[in-house]
Amino acid sequence: MEPYEREFLRVLGSNLSAGRLRRGMTLAQLAARSGYDREELSALEHGEHDLRLESAVRIARALDADLPALCSRLFQEQPEQRPFAETELTVVFGSNVRRLLSEKGLRQTALQARAGLDPSTVSRLLRGKIQNPRMTTLHRVARAVGCELYLLMRRQER
Repeated sequence: MEPYEREFLRVLGSNLSAGRLRRGMTLAQLAARSGYDREELSALEHGEHDLRLESAVRIARALDADLPALCSRLFQEQPEQRPFAETELTVVFGSNVRRLLSEKGLRQTALQARAGLDPSTVSRLLRGKIQNPRMTTLHRVARAVGCELYLLMRRQER
C-alpha cells in the first residue's frame, strides 16, 4: 500500500471515529447499526483497514453522516452534515472523473498510468460498472486527476 493510501485511510478512520463520537455511539452500537464487525470497525478507525464502497456507505448511513464528507480532511471542522443519500455513487464518480479528464485534456491512458491501475479497472470505473470498488482505489483515481475524493463523490451542479 502506498503512503498516500495509508494517509487517506487514517483520515477516513479518524472521521469515522469523530462521527461515531458525535453521535455518542460505542463501537458495539455502530457495529450493530451497520452490520460491520466491531473489531474491523476499530481497525478502520485506526486507519489499519481498507474497505469497499458498499461498506463505507453502510457505515455512513449508520452514523447518519455524509459519506463524501467522511472522506474529507475537513470533516471534523464542518458543521453537522445531512445524511448521504446518493444511490448511484459509482456513476457520479465516473462522470466527474471523465469531466475532469476532458477539462484537463487528459486521456484515459494517462489516468491509468498515474493511478497505477490496469486499463479494464479504469474503464469500468469510469463507466460506473464497478459497483463495489475499494475506497483506496477511488482515492488513487482522485489523486491521479488532482482532485479530492469527496468532490468526485458529489453530483456537480450545472
